[in-house]
Amino acid sequence: MDKHVFARLFARATVFSRLMVGAALVAALYVIAPSAQAPLVGNFDAFKLSGVDATVLLRATVTLTNAQIKAAQTTYVTVVAAPGAGKYLLLHRAVAVIDATAGAYTNIDVTDGQNGITIAYGDWDQEASTFVTMSGTAEKFVLPFSPFTVAPTAGVLANAPPYPTYSDRYSPQSDIVNKPLKLVVWNNMAGDYTGGNVANTGVVRVYYTIENAL
Repeated sequence: MDKHVFARLFARATVFSRLMVGAALVAALYVIAPSAQAPLVGNFDAFKLSGVDATVLLRATVTLTNAQIKAAQTTYVTVVAAPGAGKYLLLHRAVAVIDATAGAYTNIDVTDGQNGITIAYGDWDQEASTFVTMSGTAEKFVLPFSPFTVAPTAGVLANAPPYPTYSDRYSPQSDIVNKPLKLVVWNNMAGDYTGGNVANTGVVRVYYTIENAL
């Protein structure tokens, strides 16, 4: 065989071998990646990591319109749906970012110590976090919510100090079991916020776990 022909055949075989190796690597990644990135679905009552009981921390994100922000005192915004009978949502962390650079909100009542925005169970059956005061400035601002805790021995919601008005407070299980988490505004007797701008937006993000009722 001519040495030039042999050289060309050898080069083609080398390229083909490289392609085959590359295809095998891609196939392996395709098999591994989906299982690693797939959402966790199912009942995690007995979920374990290395033999240790573990809980899956879930995240929910909701986008707010200017109209929703202004009307949140009378029309609460659902952030996480109710978990089902015999379960409750335990809030671990929550934050809202509101972009009001296009227009400041007005009619904000600051006379009440419990005034502002919070994350609550159901139709404000019980607060899940502290209240954060609303901004009346044309700016982009962050509302960091401090979650309350659930007392495991009593099976009731126990508000961890500091609390805007009360040092401590309890609530029956019926206020939290199978209830959604909602964004709630309390603006005292002033009613809904006014002002704002149609271009204003907001994002609420919560981190939570689904727990069995005690």
